[in-house]
Amino acid sequence: MKGLLFLFCFLTGCSEHTITKVVTDTGPLVPNIVVSPESIDYGHLIAGLESLGDLVTIVNAGEGLLEITDIGIYGQSNFTFDRPVSYKLENSEKVEFNVYYEPETFEEKSAYLYIISNDPDESVIEIPIHGFGDAPVIDVNPLEVDRGIVYLGCEDITTVEINNLGNIDLIIGDLDFWISPPNDFSLIPPALPLTIPPNSVEIIEVPYVPEDLIPDIAMVDISSNDPVSPIITVNLAAESDYSEFITDSFEQASTRRVDILFVIDNSGSMNVFQTHLANNINAFMSAFALLNADYQIAVITTDNYNFQGQIVTNSSTDPVGELSAQVQTGTNGSGFERGVYMSYEALQAGRDAGPGSAFLREDSSLVIVYVSDERAGYSYNWMNYASYIETLKVDKNQIIAHSVVGDHPSGCSYNNGSYTRNVMSGIGYHDIVNHFGGSNYSICALDWGQQLQSMAFNSVPVLSYLLSSDGVIENTIEVKIEGQTTTAWWYNAENNEVNFNSADAPEDGEMIEITYASFDCQDEEIEE
Repeated sequence: MKGLLFLFCFLTGCSEHTITKVVTDTGPLVPNIVVSPESIDYGHLIAGLESLGDLVTIVNAGEGLLEITDIGIYGQSNFTFDRPVSYKLENSEKVEFNVYYEPETFEEKSAYLYIISNDPDESVIEIPIHGFGDAPVIDVNPLEVDRGIVYLGCEDITTVEINNLGNIDLIIGDLDFWISPPNDFSLIPPALPLTIPPNSVEIIEVPYVPEDLIPDIAMVDISSNDPVSPIITVNLAAESDYSEFITDSFEQASTRRVDILFVIDNSGSMNVFQTHLANNINAFMSAFALLNADYQIAVITTDNYNFQGQIVTNSSTDPVGELSAQVQTGTNGSGFERGVYMSYEALQAGRDAGPGSAFLREDSSLVIVYVSDERAGYSYNWMNYASYIETLKVDKNQIIAHSVVGDHPSGCSYNNGSYTRNVMSGIGYHDIVNHFGGSNYSICALDWGQQLQSMAFNSVPVLSYLLSSDGVIENTIEVKIEGQTTTAWWYNAENNEVNFNSADAPEDGEMIEITYASFDCQDEEIEE
C-alpha cells in the first residue's frame, strides 16, 4: 500500500517536471526519380522524308532535391534529343524533352536513352529506343570499267546492273552521259523514270564501237531517290587496236584486151554529128595507144546489125582512118532509131559480133558506144536487152556501155554558129549506160575530142583485185607493186575490191601485194 502511494505521488506532482514527446531524427531528405515512358518504339519511317520525336518526362517523386548529372544515348546512330531546361528538380517537379529518330536509309536501329541522377536507389535509368527506316538502296555494279583493247570496228557492250537493296521502290529519274569527243562510247537508255522494286535489278547497256585508235573515256551519272546516294557515277574506259593485218598477193595477168562496138544513128538528122565523131576519132584512138590496149573496134547502125566494114585492130594499116570512115555511116537510114535493140541483135550467136565470132573474144572486155540524136526505139525494153548482154561475160564488170546522146532528162540545144536545133533526151540509152556503169556524153557538146578521149580511157575496164577478208578497214589498205608503194588505186567497198584504172595498172607479170587490217570480232573475248 505504501508502494502504490509512492508511485502516485511521483506521477502527480511530487516534482516540478512535465512529460514531453521525444522525436527521433530520420536522416536527410532523398529524391526519387520517375521516368516515362519506359520504352520508345518509332515504328517505320521513310528515310529522307520523315522523322519523329517522342516526349520523355522526368518527375521527382521524393522529398530531397533531384539532381540530373547526365543524359545521353548509346547504341546505334540516328537518335537525338533536346537538352532539358532544368537538371535540378524539387519535390513533385518535372521536366520534359523530346527524343528523335530520323532514319538515314533502309535500316533497323536500337539504342538506349540513359539518365544519371542522385537518386540513391536508381542512379542510372535506361530507356530502350527502337525504329525502322524505309528507303530504296541503290547498288550499281560495276562502278569502274576498263574494257581494255577492243578491236577496231567491233562492238563491245558493258552491262551496268542497278540493284534495289532497300524495301521501297527505287526510282531512276535521270541518266546523264558524259563523253569527251571524238568518242566511241554510247548509251542505250531505258524509258525514264525507271522504277525498280525492292530486291530487283535493271540493266543499262553502254556499247563501245571504236572507229579510231584514240583511247576513250565516258561517265554515266545515275540519279535516283536513294536518300544516301542520290547520284552514282559509273566510269568507263577503253582503247582500240587492229585485230590483224592480212596480205593478199596477186600476179598481174594480161587484161588490156577490149572489144568495142559502135552503134551509129544513120538517120537523116545525123550528118553534122557523124562529122564531129569522124573528125575527133584520133583523140579516141590515141588514148588506146597510151593505154597499150589490145583493141578490136567494129561499127553497126541503128537500123542494121551487120558490120559496116572490117574490124579495126592494132594491126590495121591505118586504124584512125579506117574507123573515121566507118563511123560516117551516111544519113539514109531509118528514122526509127533502135540502137539498143540492134546491139542486142548484133551480139546474137552467128552474127558479126556474137559468141564464137572473131570479134567477141572470151578473155576481152566488151564496150558498146551508142551515138544518136533521138531516143532509143523500144526503150521500154532496154532491161531485157541488157539481161542478155550480161550473159556474154562471166563477170558483169567486163561489160561497159557509153553514149553520146541528148542530155537527161530534157535534152539539149545544139548550136554550131550556123544554126540551132533542139535534141531530145536519149531515153533508153541513158538507162543501159547507167546499168553497165559507163558514161553518158552530150551530143550537143562542141568539143568532141575531150569527150572521146575520156570515153576511151573509160572503155578499158578497171582492173579489180578481190580481197580475201570481208572485214576490210579501208584506211589501212596499202598497195605495193613489185615492192614499191603506190597510191594509184581505189577501193570498191561494195565488191570488196582494190581497183586500178588501166592507165595506172601494173604491167603484165608484176606482183601486187595488198595489205590491210581486218574487222574480226569472232575470236574476241573480253571479260566483264
